[in-house]
Amino acid sequence: MSPFSPVALILILLPSNAITSYLITLELYYYSLSVIEFLSAQHSGIFTCVFYDKRPDHPQDNILELLMMSPELDHIPKYSIDGSLSEVEFGYLPPNPSLILYRAGNEHFSFDQQMFATLNLFHQNTKLLVFVDCTSFEYFQVNSAVLAELLRFNKVVYLCTTHLTVARTEMDWKVVTELEYYPAPGELFQDGVRDLRGSVVTYTWRMVENRVEDVVLDPLALWIQETARFLNGTSAPMPCSCEFKVRMFEECYWKFLKSGKIDFAIDGIQARGMVPGNFRLIYSTVPVSDYLVVPSGRPLNIVELFFVPFTWSAWLLIGSVFVATELFSIAKPTLFRNDPVMIVVCSFERYNLHHAGRLEQFVLLSLIIMFFFVSNAFETKVIALMTAKPSLNIPRTFQDLVELGMPIRADLRLDPQLVNNTEIGSLVVHSILNVIDLDGKSAYKADFYWAEFMKLVPSVESYH
Repeated sequence: MSPFSPVALILILLPSNAITSYLITLELYYYSLSVIEFLSAQHSGIFTCVFYDKRPDHPQDNILELLMMSPELDHIPKYSIDGSLSEVEFGYLPPNPSLILYRAGNEHFSFDQQMFATLNLFHQNTKLLVFVDCTSFEYFQVNSAVLAELLRFNKVVYLCTTHLTVARTEMDWKVVTELEYYPAPGELFQDGVRDLRGSVVTYTWRMVENRVEDVVLDPLALWIQETARFLNGTSAPMPCSCEFKVRMFEECYWKFLKSGKIDFAIDGIQARGMVPGNFRLIYSTVPVSDYLVVPSGRPLNIVELFFVPFTWSAWLLIGSVFVATELFSIAKPTLFRNDPVMIVVCSFERYNLHHAGRLEQFVLLSLIIMFFFVSNAFETKVIALMTAKPSLNIPRTFQDLVELGMPIRADLRLDPQLVNNTEIGSLVVHSILNVIDLDGKSAYKADFYWAEFMKLVPSVESYH
């Protein structure tokens, strides 16, 4: 028997560089096969793979073709796509596959819209295994910029097809780990956002108008700040220079978001339903509601404090009863031997009430009982008002706002129809909510998040 197998004879006849390339491809094939089998064994449910060959017209060293034809992977559902995939075919792809195997090859720097649109279909937490030519750093750079920076894939591993190198990147597509050996399949994928390693997370808001202080105090911005700090990173607001428009994804703002400088846009939009396959939106469960934040009014002075316990109609009724009784006693002096006001208020008797006439006893005793309850209620109310520091002119209904003529400041770019409101439309003034510069005289229209956040800001204690 010949000591040389057919494969060995072929290798002897090939040039040395071709032999090296073949061995690297063979080693890469077996390692990729072990990774897929390991992930499949660890996966609960149906393990699916998407094979994306960006350069199917370059079949040499096609690792994807070898893996797809492998009998060891016959039990795994596979989806094969290339650079010519049409939009109609996008709907057949699983939005959250178990693994994406992407053959990038040796592409020079050029933005591939088809590649971006295809990979944008998949969830950012999907594991992505990229086969790239590492003979030039430019080949690696273009793919890592698109995958990590623009598409924000968190679990990306690059396997070089030209030599033994394994690389991982951060969110800013800088190389974090570069290995010259194949790690164990269980240690290959790591989440790039679990530890930001001091990276800066940027966010913007299309209503900012270059007012950074407004963005920093927004409840959603606070959530991003705390989340970044928890993940060992920092955060920074990025003012948007685009002119604000009601349309959410107008051209300038869309380009600003896709510039690579922004990680999050903390804009709120209303949708009629959930968008299938859109993994880059956070759906809020808080009902959409708006509030009017109104000033608390001015504090009472000492004179007003003694008139507030009763309404003006109550004071008028009490005064009318005393005046009517006093006038009646003056007109009929024989019926009242005592002065009604003096005996009711000061308990001063000119004549013993027990020996007075029945009409005088009935009228004056009724007044004494009434004044007893009125004085007790008045005293209790005054003490409560002194403790609670009351204020005047606090609007509680739309009608109160109209009667006070209080202007309502609202961002009419978001709600232009507010000026057509039949009740308060005449009071609406265009303004942007800024918790630092509230004037103390106007009411402000705010959404749920701003209304809840304003309760925690010391500078708006005069509002409620």
